[in-house]
Amino acid sequence: MKDTITAIAAAYGWTVQQVAATCELYNRAGARVCIVSAKGSRYHFRDTTGTLIYSGTDLARSVEWVLTKYYYTQKIAHANHAKENTSES
Repeated sequence: MKDTITAIAAAYGWTVQQVAATCELYNRAGARVCIVSAKGSRYHFRDTTGTLIYSGTDLARSVEWVLTKYYYTQKIAHANHAKENTSES
């Protein structure tokens, strides 16, 4: 679970730490914002208060959804590309 989440989170500048059977997502500022756990064939994403954010069976898609749709993050490469395009003008 951690390897899949880490690869996707890294593209957005986020980091992951494994804590027992869960993974914690940390944003670019280093704040813990999400806890991921597996229950049966489903993955549950909860914020730091324990509120369920998202639940899904496809881990990669679920991580991507939480990062882009719930936290509105953008991939680092995309943000850097946009900066390069504006500096050329």
